[in-house]
Formats: sequence, C-alpha cells, structure tokens
Amino acid sequence: MTRSGHRTSSDNNEAIRLPLAVGVGRAHAHHGEFLQGVFEGENGRLCRGLVTLPLTSQESLATFWPHEQTGIRPRPANRTKAARAAALTLAHIGIAEGGGELTIESPIMIGHGYGSSTADVIAAIRAVAAAAGLTLRQSTIARLAVAAEGASDAIAYGDQPLLFAQREGRTIEHFGGEFPPLLLVGLREGSARPIDTLTMPRARYDGEEIGLFRVLRGLANRSIRQ
Repeated sequence: MTRSGHRTSSDNNEAIRLPLAVGVGRAHAHHGEFLQGVFEGENGRLCRGLVTLPLTSQESLATFWPHEQTGIRPRPANRTKAARAAALTLAHIGIAEGGGELTIESPIMIGHGYGSSTADVIAAIRAVAAAAGLTLRQSTIARLAVAAEGASDAIAYGDQPLLFAQREGRTIEHFGGEFPPLLLVGLREGSARPIDTLTMPRARYDGEEIGLFRVLRGLANRSIRQ
C-alpha cells in the first residue's frame, strides 16, 4: 500500500476484480532536451537517448470515468494517443473488457516541443491506474507510454535527471541528484506551426558524432552531480 491508500502494482498483470472508480492522473510538460543523440547502453549496444528538461509549471490533467462498454472515448476527440495509452493500461492491469470516458485538460501547446502528447499519455496511464486503486512503477508507465505513442520523453520520472531511451522506454543511465536551478528561455515565432516529430526521419550520426555524444554524456553527468 502507498501512503495514499493505493496499491503499488507489480509487473505480473494481476487481474483487477473490484469495480473501478473515477481516476485522476497528472503529468507535467518539458522544455525540450538538455542532450539528445546516440549512446552506449548495456553490453555496449548503441541506442537513441535523451535528457529531458522538465517544465513543471504546466501539466496535463486526465480524468477517467470507467464503464462496462468496450473502448476508450477521449475528450477532446483528437487525444487518440492518450486513449490508446488508457486502453493499454487497462490491459496491463488485467482488465480485458471494459472501457470508459477519458477527459484531457491541458494548457500545454500542441506540436511546439513541450511534450504535450507525452504528458497527456502519462496522465491517462496514471488516471486509469488510479481508477483501479493502483500506483504503477515509473518504469512501467514509461514502457506503456512508448507503446502508446512510439517514442516518449522521460516525463514518467518527474524531474529526475536521467539519460532515457525514448524509443525503448527504459533508463540508460541515472545521473543522480537533481538538476541545478535553471532559467529556461523559450522563443516561439507567431507564425510557427505545429510539428509532428514522429513523422520526421530519424537523425543519422557518424562515428565522430557518436564519439562526441560519449564526451557530452560524461560532461552532463558531471555537471548535474556537481
């Protein structure tokens, strides 16, 4: 049990047999990446990773109303990724049938690099878990988020500084401690249009750039710790 009275889930997909209640979940935005590139993971395998800059002043609020009919109905209707995340969460906690209404309320600008879709997705996952009286592990939330939208920032881990594999939903390295106090300045032109980053081709890096990422990773670790 957690302090809030919610159970902490395991990863064994234990079936939930009690009636679901209305659940609420929240997740904050981010302000882009402190570092992003290709890095060595376990056994020296290269994988794409990033260090997300949290933006805790803005957050997405998800409310889940369960019902016996199958399917998730999102409001607004265009929050399809959040709806997919809600359905995946129901399946993960062992509810094969059933669905609900999912409402997303968020001031985060869509398509301008503030992690609006990931915030919606993670808030939705937390809302469904809360409806079942569960608090999912951060690693579980991260994996569900990637399954729902293809790639996800490390918003599931709050403001923890870590190198995160955004297309695999796992932590490459935890830098420990906290980010130092930062003043973030964002600039957006009035004519700027939303961008769907998942439709853009993936960046390709040569050996020299990958070597530079190794140096930058060490510097990021040192700067955050010290």
